[in-house]
Amino acid sequence: MHANRASFLFLLALSLLSWLCLPSVAEAQPLRDEADQILMYFEATEKVKESLQNSLGMVTVRTKIQPGMLDGIHNVLKGVGTLAKCRDRTLVFFPAAIAESAVSASIQFSGKKPLTLDILGSPKEFPIAVGVLPSLPEEITPLPIWRGEKEIDKGLVLTGIAERGPKILSKVYIVETPKPPLERFRITNIRVPDGSPMVTHDLNILAIPVRDWGTQGLSLAVHASTLRKVCDEKLTVEPIQMKSLEINP
Repeated sequence: MHANRASFLFLLALSLLSWLCLPSVAEAQPLRDEADQILMYFEATEKVKESLQNSLGMVTVRTKIQPGMLDGIHNVLKGVGTLAKCRDRTLVFFPAAIAESAVSASIQFSGKKPLTLDILGSPKEFPIAVGVLPSLPEEITPLPIWRGEKEIDKGLVLTGIAERGPKILSKVYIVETPKPPLERFRITNIRVPDGSPMVTHDLNILAIPVRDWGTQGLSLAVHASTLRKVCDEKLTVEPIQMKSLEINP
């Protein structure tokens, strides 16, 4: 009897020790969203980066020379262009600030030769430029624009497209919707609004930042709902004439 009792107490002690030492189910298997799942694994991250580099390019715009400007120094502006798949055409979206007074424009995808970019203009009240490519190389892949009904507030951004050096994939958020009259925009925590788009985990365009917002590293972004209207020709694209940075926070 004493031996059975000792065995029982030993097993009970082991059970208590296991319960105290092992993390709970929630701690052992934390819930992760789709963006986290991509960033947790090197192979998944590299695959997304490679895909995005076939859809995002560095836009270079040469503008008119103003008094005091030096050609090729002061009149060359750069940003990121996003190749977007519309129903029957492909468009390139990029910040309108670099397209004002444009004389010519080109876009260069990773490891490829620069391609001529024709600037169509900008939708009224939205500082985002719209362009087209006369021809589309087979290896370049346009991204679909997100068409979901439920609002999404998190996604991914690939930074470094318009710069030399490593390309960094990170998780970003839509932090709020501005008050009227800017309620059709979104505010994101993308720090550099060079046009690098916020995309969903399955690589749909969710928002494209076009300018700084405040002093806390936030950006004002054009949302997918507006980009869809441009694609569907429900918003008229007009020549870029006025300054695109006249929207004040």
